[in-house]
Amino acid sequence: MMIPSPWRADFPAIAALQRQDQTYLDNAATTQKPQALLDALTHYYANGAANVHRAQHLPGAHATQAFEDSRLKVAQWLNAGDSGQIIFTHGATSALNLLAYGLEHLFQPGDEIVISALEHHANLLPWQQLAQR
Repeated sequence: MMIPSPWRADFPAIAALQRQDQTYLDNAATTQKPQALLDALTHYYANGAANVHRAQHLPGAHATQAFEDSRLKVAQWLNAGDSGQIIFTHGATSALNLLAYGLEHLFQPGDEIVISALEHHANLLPWQQLAQR
């Protein structure tokens, strides 16, 4: 018996897939978006899209404020000590690459990097490449 999720209704694509008798399981690559995010993106693009931390105009200021507000919300949700500890990346692959390259200076010849043989390539390759360097 399937237990209904209280969040499922927030994701219109999940309902669309269900109508087609489909289940989406590739969330690590691209996840379905909740309606609140779709609404926020529509508002962002319809009211002046701009880069964060790079613009001197009002849309840029609004984008930067929204970006930093979201960082603060995530920090609170994760109980992080400081919102500066929250780093947004393009996705898991990019985050794992940043982590491996960021820690590279801490490794010495002879150090061991232990990972599972079952790792996804996004987590396997950065560590293999680091070990080869």
